[in-house]
Amino acid sequence: MSLTVLVELTMKPEHRDEFREFMKQGVPMTRDCDGCELVEAHESQDESGSFMFREIWRDRESQEKFAAAGQELPQFQTMLSWMAAPPVVRYFDSVDV
Repeated sequence: MSLTVLVELTMKPEHRDEFREFMKQGVPMTRDCDGCELVEAHESQDESGSFMFREIWRDRESQEKFAAAGQELPQFQTMLSWMAAPPVVRYFDSVDV
């Protein structure tokens, strides 16, 4: 059964546009990763610079492997410096209702 991951990122106002450009490369790379089934990127209507990613992964192991590899990249450190708050990552299983 697949895993849904919600990632919330809030950028400092002066880095919002840089982050949007960064996503144009990062999101397609994520989609190409082993185990990734879907990535959607959204920006809040109410809070400019507040982004939410909905990701669907084959399993948590695939997502965690991707996240760990990403944290080793220099671009990740740059992105962290653009953030106004720490990222929020939440993992969800499907519920049969």
